[in-house]
Amino acid sequence: MAAAVEGTPRRVRALLSSFLHTSGKEDESRGLEQDDPALESFCRSLPRSKEAFWNRVETFSPFTWFAKPHALSPLHCSQYGWENSEVDILQCVSCKACLDATISTTWDSDIYSKTCEQLKEALVSGHSKLCPWPDNPCPESFVKLPLYSYSQWLEDYRARWRSIITLVDDIPLVDEQAVKDM
Repeated sequence: MAAAVEGTPRRVRALLSSFLHTSGKEDESRGLEQDDPALESFCRSLPRSKEAFWNRVETFSPFTWFAKPHALSPLHCSQYGWENSEVDILQCVSCKACLDATISTTWDSDIYSKTCEQLKEALVSGHSKLCPWPDNPCPESFVKLPLYSYSQWLEDYRARWRSIITLVDDIPLVDEQAVKDM
């Protein structure tokens, strides 16, 4: 009994520290492994982390998530904690619930619209009861394209221009006649 009480603070500390993400130096000093699957899963499920959001978006590919409407885009699915695990299958990074997003192949527009609407609702309701994603999705700003000021656009343009200028000597000359023949 005394051994169980004695080990309790250590177990509680280990449990609580598993919920905290620290810098690499602190992890190494505490002996935590960077490749720990539990830690990786926890970090992927952070709704306010832009990096975790983009990691979820990167699980989608044209081969596994094809011809979906805008409401079911990888950005919208990732906003609610979903990753693309297989062809037309979504899996929540937290509760591991799976959602079959197969859209009917019939050409009836009513069935298609109804299926899309059901899937859109399932992005929120398809999680398990205790999953945090339905009530705490990523912010809308993650889904929207960044709005740049004129000076930011100009600086981006200049950076691209500078990188192209460095390639001038490596770009082959194209004969005008070859361009006309294309």
